Amino acid sequence: MNITIPRDLIFHRVKMSTAYIAARNSAPTECYDRIAATNADDEMLQHFWQDACEEAYACLRSWLLPSPSKDFEGESGGDSLSAYSLDFNATLSLPPYVENIKGPSILTTLQAMMTCSILTRWTGIVDPDSENRYAAETVRWRHRLARLLSFRPHPRPVPLI
Repeated sequence: MNITIPRDLIFHRVKMSTAYIAARNSAPTECYDRIAATNADDEMLQHFWQDACEEAYACLRSWLLPSPSKDFEGESGGDSLSAYSLDFNATLSLPPYVENIKGPSILTTLQAMMTCSILTRWTGIVDPDSENRYAAETVRWRHRLARLLSFRPHPRPVPLI
């Protein structure tokens, strides 16, 4: 199963979420500039993106297939993470029934986990009250991803003819 998650998709979700966090605050006009992530914050978000990618690779390491290209190998000899990668790319070794049944859920769960991971780091800086909420949400998504990847169908009785 090939997984590609565009960085811009996750950044868009992070920016929407931070705008919501700022808007629900008791003084939204004062907090918006402080809390909401904007295009000016892309450099910091890029660092958080790299951390989220490393976290995702760590969660997927048991199912990752070796990358055929060594171009993206980091200084530490990481899986396939470039210092300037725009997208998250991974090839997983999954049984066909898991890929067919749970493939879309695996992708959306991974996207949500990466979004929450970035939000945890961002809110740790701008809104420490929300940091624990997003950290717990990241852990929940990580556990859901592990359950999806470990899915095994129940045996069904086969009628005898």
